[in-house]
Amino acid sequence: MHARHVVTLIAAVCLAACGRPAAGPARTAVAIASGGPGGALYPLALSLQRVYHGDFPNLLVSIQPLGSSGSVDALQDGGAQIGFAQADIAYLAYTRGTTAHPRPHTGLRGIAVLWANTAQIAVPDDSPIQSISDLRGKRVAVGSPGTSTEVLARLILKAYGMSYADLRPAFTSFDERVKQMRHGAIDAAFVVTAIPAPVIQELKANPGIRLIPVDPDRIEAFRGRYPFLRPTLLPEGTYAWQHKPLPVVGIDELLVCRSDLSDALVYQLTKAFFEALPMLARVNAAAGTIDLDEAPGTPIPLHPGAARYYREREIGR
Repeated sequence: MHARHVVTLIAAVCLAACGRPAAGPARTAVAIASGGPGGALYPLALSLQRVYHGDFPNLLVSIQPLGSSGSVDALQDGGAQIGFAQADIAYLAYTRGTTAHPRPHTGLRGIAVLWANTAQIAVPDDSPIQSISDLRGKRVAVGSPGTSTEVLARLILKAYGMSYADLRPAFTSFDERVKQMRHGAIDAAFVVTAIPAPVIQELKANPGIRLIPVDPDRIEAFRGRYPFLRPTLLPEGTYAWQHKPLPVVGIDELLVCRSDLSDALVYQLTKAFFEALPMLARVNAAAGTIDLDEAPGTPIPLHPGAARYYREREIGR
């Protein structure tokens, strides 16, 4: 090729290259699966999104408000990469699947045990209901289908040898449960959340309620099949009007992720989460109760990236 043509070709290539801006590093998409905007987990997810955006500019972090069952389905199918799920839903999804997707969700991995939610069963102050067995034939709000409340309500009833066929279930949200009880449309309501539960305080103020106990022996006998359940006590004074401890069911909230996320990424996400706990606890008080020593004990396999974080701190050895 003639020298003049070579120079022209080089100049053309340089001009083309110079005319295009240099491509920046590709950003990795990370969707956080969480509860809906009306729940306690959504503000926590928003705060965690800000933490990850600030710490990792290469991540494009979004939130998927799906609830526990929707979260584990999204994690299994790739619609989310990290998320919150109650231990019963995560364990049952991992071993059996969910109602919407009845196959084992083997793509789920644990990052951390967060805090204990409790199942509280509210009845009107003047109700004759004294125990779970007394719910037979009654109108009982069990939560929206597939939510953590509804799944745990089914398990508690099962521990008593009961099912929805033994009562008149109402599949309603927290707000709907409050309205129904105020209007006398339901006889009892399951509430599964961290304590103290604002919805319980709201119900106590109007129309006036009390909480019924859950027999710890029935739950203990049930744990062979459902090891994530644990009998626990609602401490005296959890609510101003509660003057003695009350037996209830405890269930852990988890931070979970997809198994195919890189070890390095999950390590960094885990580390950033725990370093941000003081700030996150200002958004969700339950985050202030997270015990780092207990965090590795997820009922589904721990992701190797999270395991590395705990090993470096000699946790869980």
